[in-house]
Amino acid sequence: MRRFSLTFLPLCFVSNVVVTHSQINSRLAIDYLNRGTKELDAGDLDGALADFNRAIELDPNFYAPYFSRGLVRKRQAD
Repeated sequence: MRRFSLTFLPLCFVSNVVVTHSQINSRLAIDYLNRGTKELDAGDLDGALADFNRAIELDPNFYAPYFSRGLVRKRQAD
C-alpha cells in the first residue's frame, strides 16, 4: 500500500480549486449568450445584440454568439 505525505494531500485539493482567467471568461460568455437568447426570444433585439457582443468580447473563439448576433441583425434587416 502506498502512503502519501501530508504535504501532497493539500496540493491535490488546492489544484482542483484553481480556475484560470480564460475559464472564467468562457463561463461568463455562456451566461451572456443565454441572457441574449432570452432577450432575443422576448423581442429585445438591442439588448440581445449587446449581450452577444459582450460574449464575443469575453471569448472570441466561442462561435455561438457570432451566429446569434447574425440572427439579431437579420431580424433588424441589417
